[in-house]
Amino acid sequence: MAQRTPAEIAQELYINGNNFAIIYPITSASGTLTLGTPLPFEALSETSIKDPMSTGKTEYIQANLDNGVTVEAKKVTKVVDAATGAEKVGGGGDNVPTIKFTHYEASKDKLAAVKALQDDYVLVCVGLGDDAADAADVAVAVLLGKITSDIERSTKGNEMVSWPVEVQGETIAGITAGTVTTWLTTITPLGADAAITIPALTTGDVVTLATGVMLYL
Repeated sequence: MAQRTPAEIAQELYINGNNFAIIYPITSASGTLTLGTPLPFEALSETSIKDPMSTGKTEYIQANLDNGVTVEAKKVTKVVDAATGAEKVGGGGDNVPTIKFTHYEASKDKLAAVKALQDDYVLVCVGLGDDAADAADVAVAVLLGKITSDIERSTKGNEMVSWPVEVQGETIAGITAGTVTTWLTTITPLGADAAITIPALTTGDVVTLATGVMLYL
């Protein structure tokens, strides 16, 4: 492998900025997953993603024979959704991909919009920052899941009201196609100098997201 140039290394550096999140309600019918009307958040204080690299520690069961030999076998830890028959992502707990963000859009309308998505499947997209060498090169993380955080809104003197949103990954079985016509292609977070171009989401990406993995675009 040839030594990388400084310009090539700079392409790998990302800085804070382009801080936005978008939640899409989704529906599924006849194997097609359809994105609904986007709910954008354009005044964020922070975002974070967690994308587990493993399904957790392997567990074993043992049986002791009367001749003193111990037999060991891998413990089955698969968790299946009783309603759909599909395997749950990572079996739940710490091994589930997660996207979190905290925002300042604390109006009653935004509260109601998030509340309306309770127990529903959603698609969440968050910006990952600017390429330090090319401000137009914006990366995003995308995850299909459900909102698992409570609505927490508190007030304190001389502080802007904020509240967090967390989405944990889920799976939807049988998805073979997607409709992405409502996917936003640009967004202008509060304080941005210009509109930000969001990488395109393809129908193939939607099929992959339905398996419970996080995608980077």
